[in-house]
Amino acid sequence: ALETDDAQVLTRVGCLEALARVDHDGTLKPALAASWTQTSPVTWEFTLRSGVKFQDGQPLSADGVASALTATLMAKTPSRGFSPRVIKSVEVGGANVVRITTPSPSLLVPFIMASPNTGILAPGAVADGKVNPIGKCSGPFTITEVNGQQNLKLKRNESWWGGKVTLAEAEVRFL
Repeated sequence: ALETDDAQVLTRVGCLEALARVDHDGTLKPALAASWTQTSPVTWEFTLRSGVKFQDGQPLSADGVASALTATLMAKTPSRGFSPRVIKSVEVGGANVVRITTPSPSLLVPFIMASPNTGILAPGAVADGKVNPIGKCSGPFTITEVNGQQNLKLKRNESWWGGKVTLAEAEVRFL
């Protein structure tokens, strides 16, 4: 569930990505969004990066992003940083634009969109009310195996939008 700490794990292992990211030096950088702009005191528009595909081959789209973020926003127990108290709505603003509206003016929206809890999975990641990220992420690594809360096995995502991934495979162990 992306509204939980699961999103942190998926982000840290290189599977899940959000519209923006915080770089190692604390600066905000584009990720799945190529850019963003504040169009009114309560409205931000994020222009999606072109050429991004999920690991299942589906393209990143404004419809998919708006749907994924709305589902996370409307979770039974949403994350504190991405809840209806902070975000009023998420909607399609154009072919490759997602519009995010806040209940009151906020300059923090781009930083909120860098939170792991705002990570985007392919539309088919949710079935029967359960989230399955295997093959549904966009990040540099694809999950190949999950062994409960013991470990994850990963392989390089050969079609990652960010370029060639150096590490071919990895195992993440939870201690």
